[in-house]
Amino acid sequence: MTDGEASYRTLLPELFGVPYSPRQGSTGRFPKTPYRIPRTLAHVQIVKHRQGHKLEAVAIAKAHGSWRRLQQALDELGYQVPSKSDNREHVIR
Repeated sequence: MTDGEASYRTLLPELFGVPYSPRQGSTGRFPKTPYRIPRTLAHVQIVKHRQGHKLEAVAIAKAHGSWRRLQQALDELGYQVPSKSDNREHVIR
């Protein structure tokens, strides 16, 4: 789990993902190595919606993984409803 910062969607695959090479053929420059999140991992973002300085709502957003895997991980953590004080970061394996 991370907060709703958009850069985490691209940062976490590089930290916890598996590199793969989509290059086909033998000519040309090698592209920058892309990373994929394994199916066994899940990444949930806690997104806080604000109106000015007032917190209006808190929501869960799927960043990586299937909804089924995310729900399984949230159940394992005993996580029911996102709260205003959720600043925890977890890697769910």
